[in-house]
Amino acid sequence: RRVQAMNVLVEQARTRFPPSKESPLIISSFGSGLLYQEFCHLCKLVQVGYTHFRLLLVDTAYAPWKQKYLARDGCCRIYCQPASELSEEMMRPAPAYSAPGTTKETLDSAAASSVNNAISFVMYNDALHQFVQWFSTHLDVEIQTLLYDSVDAYIADCALSPKEVMAHICSAIDYKDNDKLLEEHVNHMAANTLRDDGVCVKLVTRTGESSPGVYVEDRGRRLLHTVLLGAEHESHFEQRCHECEV
Repeated sequence: RRVQAMNVLVEQARTRFPPSKESPLIISSFGSGLLYQEFCHLCKLVQVGYTHFRLLLVDTAYAPWKQKYLARDGCCRIYCQPASELSEEMMRPAPAYSAPGTTKETLDSAAASSVNNAISFVMYNDALHQFVQWFSTHLDVEIQTLLYDSVDAYIADCALSPKEVMAHICSAIDYKDNDKLLEEHVNHMAANTLRDDGVCVKLVTRTGESSPGVYVEDRGRRLLHTVLLGAEHESHFEQRCHECEV
């Protein structure tokens, strides 16, 4: 399934947004978690000629990590690179959130250092650290990675800096919370964070359907392309696979 979704995403990128050295391909990801799918997507895109990316990762799992390592309760943009590695256009002060006992001096200090301090947050999480470090070894590839702990935090950043962070492609892969399909959240994110010509690539088994599919929609939820996936796309079908046989 995920291979098919990856192929569709790459095909959409190449058709709609060919590789450019002048500006990054901006990809957002709903429910990115520990970044396995994002790692696969970027590796495939690098293989077909892309070298400049801006990756926007959205997952509620980032909230407790942020609170623990950055002592930040409010929603904010979190950089996965130190300030020295960011392009000049990305540099703007992070908002400061007051807390009991804080002073203006401590708030100013926290705001001034928040971007650089974000790298320590990444260092404490193996998946994020390994993701950033892996692509940093590709000297001809530039990837700027930003984290958000909610869809609304990302939407707020799009309102502030639309040219920087509104996405060409929104990726939503198996977006379920246990048995709950998070369709409304994905649609809300796509409608408010995609560029006018952007697309959302979804992999999901929709309610009432027996088989999953890959769906490509525009920001207005108009269906542009569909790839339905049968049993041949399952890792295990007919209750067995070659790897399981003795």
